[in-house]
Amino acid sequence: MIGVMLLEANFLGRGIGVFGGLFYQDLRLMGMLGLFSEHFGLSAGYIDTEVEEYSLKDYSKRRVRQYDTVNTSFSISPNFNNGNWTLSIPFQYESFSVSESSSDPGLMDGKSENLFETGMTVAFSNLYRKKYFSEGASVEVTGIYILPVHSYFSMHGSYSSVLGLNKLEISSNSGWGDFPVTKRFNLGGEAGGLTLPSGVSSDMYCNAVFKYERILFDFKQFDLSTSVFYETGIFHDILDESILYHGPGIDASLYLDRIAIPAINISYSWSAPLKESFISFSLGMSF
Repeated sequence: MIGVMLLEANFLGRGIGVFGGLFYQDLRLMGMLGLFSEHFGLSAGYIDTEVEEYSLKDYSKRRVRQYDTVNTSFSISPNFNNGNWTLSIPFQYESFSVSESSSDPGLMDGKSENLFETGMTVAFSNLYRKKYFSEGASVEVTGIYILPVHSYFSMHGSYSSVLGLNKLEISSNSGWGDFPVTKRFNLGGEAGGLTLPSGVSSDMYCNAVFKYERILFDFKQFDLSTSVFYETGIFHDILDESILYHGPGIDASLYLDRIAIPAINISYSWSAPLKESFISFSLGMSF
């Protein structure tokens, strides 16, 4: 993955964040814009891509669907804060339009959907910033209802411990959904599947990541760190096969002074069952 993201964390000194990003992965182009503050979130997104969905049955990568689609979305989310707790109530509109399909033509050709989603996200975090890293625990649980009959649920949790230049972190992601045909959890290369190829999606998954990170160089304006991680998980693929996956990885990150989001990140991971490696690169700027 290659991406660029801009972030202004305190726009005009009013405590409002502004962000924009553009990302490219294989044949996937994604753009996003948004605002956020302590009390609300607002975002819009656009994706124009050729979707390729794969089955990993018997750990053999086999394409099941391929189609061209345009996806636009808009969401607004009021937030309510009480100490370490946050309650968000998102309202989202998504539009999917399939222009051409080379597989499942009866299912996907000319398919279009307009989805209206709402639900609730409850989050707890006691993370606090030390000199180099954030330490503590965080949990986020989301339940979304897709009108009129679909729904999905997801959960993320992490705990990190920091000692000087070193950080140990354990994190887990999981999700379950009853989705319309054009929407599923995207796992490959993302939080649910660092050791899975792009094009892998699921309606049910669970994973855990064990990560060790260390600051290599401490400069006045930025820090350079490297980390090693191991991921393991299970998911249902597009053919409803239960697939176990696992593998190691390594990455390097450059952090600007007092900014917790990496300005540059390069990651390499290896899928042990597939015997395949994956590389991603992202570039972000914050001011």
